[in-house]
Amino acid sequence: MKNIKNILLVLAGLTFSFEVFASSCCGQSAMGLNVLTQRQKLNASLSQSYSNAMGRVYDSDNAFYIWPESKKRILYSTNLSLAYSLSNKYQMFLNSGFQNAEFKDQQYSDRQQNMTDTLLGLTYEFLTEYKYNPYKPTGYVTLFTNLPSGHSVFDSDAGPESINVSGHDQWGLGLGLTLNKIILPWTFLVQVKSLRLFKNEFKNASVDGFFDSSSQFVIGYTVSAINAVLNLSLTQVELSGRDVRYQQLIQTPTSSSTVVGVGFIKPITDQFILSVNYSDQSLLGQPKNTLISQTLSLNLAMNYY
Repeated sequence: MKNIKNILLVLAGLTFSFEVFASSCCGQSAMGLNVLTQRQKLNASLSQSYSNAMGRVYDSDNAFYIWPESKKRILYSTNLSLAYSLSNKYQMFLNSGFQNAEFKDQQYSDRQQNMTDTLLGLTYEFLTEYKYNPYKPTGYVTLFTNLPSGHSVFDSDAGPESINVSGHDQWGLGLGLTLNKIILPWTFLVQVKSLRLFKNEFKNASVDGFFDSSSQFVIGYTVSAINAVLNLSLTQVELSGRDVRYQQLIQTPTSSSTVVGVGFIKPITDQFILSVNYSDQSLLGQPKNTLISQTLSLNLAMNYY
């Protein structure tokens, strides 16, 4: 019985164990939407990640330019996510973080430290599984806002390979959909979100509104012998083009990539869950106008019921 309880605790933490670490030069949020499952009251999740950029892809010819060994762009990110249940149907969450970025090549080196953008959201459970149904998932819809606490590529010098960029630094409003289903030993999670960033005036530029969107599918398999879950995820991230006005109008192109992730989730106690995740932007799809990175993250989540 205790073994089943621990497995359900692991599955309850599935939503929080996978984060989308898209290339920060594009400004995408480093974390997905934190949604409570399995009647959790509170979840607090702390993540530490290491991300190494391999090179860059441009839209003109879809060529992947791999950097030489002498050129490095490394991100160390600390992310905090909190979610709290307001009632049986409503919950709220807060995602924020801090980024330490390093750049080095044969002629130049630099280091930058910045907060990331902050997401604040309200979630409603519109599909509830009171009785087990082999086909019906649990469904959640989330309304969230982007608070401009990060550092934009437009508000000052972005630095070499945009190491100073840690967000959009623009107000935004978004909508997300999360579907979760447990069919032991399998767990399935689908999360789709789109954030509309509003027009903003920076010191040297005016940036029109645009969209930051992602679609994620996660499948988990419970290994009862070791009381843990193995994860595989696919995430498509896209940042729409936008009009930027300096002294003249410039249309930035759309950037996109497919992120492949694998993870291992293990309960430490009835309340604490530890997970290790690896994600890679170079394995699938046709990325456009983005840095290509590999990311390793360690996540500690606390669940309270």
